[in-house]
Amino acid sequence: MMKLPPAVASSIQKRSRLGSDVWVSHNTAVIFGAVPYDDLAFLSPVKGRLASSHYQSDHPHHWQRQSETASECDNLIQRVQNLRRSTALVSFIMDQHDLRVLIDAGRHQTATHLRFYNSGAALRINVIDARKFDNESQLRRKNTLTIRYLELFPDIDRDFSWTTKFDSFAQLPVEDYDVYIRENGIGEFVSLKTEEAYLIRDQHFIEPVVVFHSPHLMRDISFVFHPMKDLPNLDTTQSG
Repeated sequence: MMKLPPAVASSIQKRSRLGSDVWVSHNTAVIFGAVPYDDLAFLSPVKGRLASSHYQSDHPHHWQRQSETASECDNLIQRVQNLRRSTALVSFIMDQHDLRVLIDAGRHQTATHLRFYNSGAALRINVIDARKFDNESQLRRKNTLTIRYLELFPDIDRDFSWTTKFDSFAQLPVEDYDVYIRENGIGEFVSLKTEEAYLIRDQHFIEPVVVFHSPHLMRDISFVFHPMKDLPNLDTTQSG
């Protein structure tokens, strides 16, 4: 059995923790994430053209070619590339400082998810522990539930919401990225340094927000009802 070509070995072995299958088609190598990273795919550009192949590993540095045909490999990689052609709802640059802030905040509070969405003209990224919103463990009314968030200001054409598992997001090397949140639910993070890309699938989770805390604003923002001293008479009983 043929081993992983040297042209892709370096980048693939660095990401071997993501999954044990790599598919090569001409100028692209793809690792499909395995549990717990089964919502993402890692794409590495290849210099020159390689034979289309599927490789599998039972050890980070031991990849062996499998039996799939070149046509099967080409078709699968084409389907992955087609995911990148969906319309972008928003695109922006995430610099390594902001990426590190999000990862550090998520690890500090053992986050389960990050949600990217627009709040008016701002892009807001919430750091979420979804377990706190479980019906069986919700806080009582007298308490508050704080959500930390990062706010950016790219050009936003329309409303959107996209959520990723934190563990998958934390696999991104701390670099600068072109980010695209696409209409098909795929978040694409393209390294400005290496042109490697991570495609991450939307988890369709929206948290029931009570209180925000922005590490940039250093203040709390709460949603409350306006106090009313004189409540209207809601008795609609009619006589006669």
